[in-house]
Amino acid sequence: MNFSKNIGFLVLSLSLLTSGCQRNSSEHQTLKIAEEVVNYVESGKIDDAFNILKLHWPLSAQEVDNLKSHTIEQRQIVEQRYGKPIGIEYIKTEMVGNSMIKHTFVEKFERHALKWQLSFYKPQDTWIINSVYWDDKISELY
Repeated sequence: MNFSKNIGFLVLSLSLLTSGCQRNSSEHQTLKIAEEVVNYVESGKIDDAFNILKLHWPLSAQEVDNLKSHTIEQRQIVEQRYGKPIGIEYIKTEMVGNSMIKHTFVEKFERHALKWQLSFYKPQDTWIINSVYWDDKISELY
């Protein structure tokens, strides 16, 4: 009798652990997408970065292309001011409830850094990009 109770408890525990792993796996996938985007940007592959965003962002292709054009223009100014990009550093992940998650990175340049934040929203079963934000206000990270 004790053996069957232990087996029942073990099965229940494993199913709870498995459901938690699936959730974490889903959330981890958003981090992988965010990392891929910022790594492409840092290496100058803006088209590749925005092609990934198009797959996960419910904006029209035209809106994403407009954002891409603006990003390309702004990055020319950033590089003149701050120097060449020299790397990406993951800072943190924040989750609000079960449906909002934000990943923050720092893109390092020779003379300054940019803060990158990619937010995801999960309206039902699938995470979608809610916003992509970058600026040079790194003091907001503290």
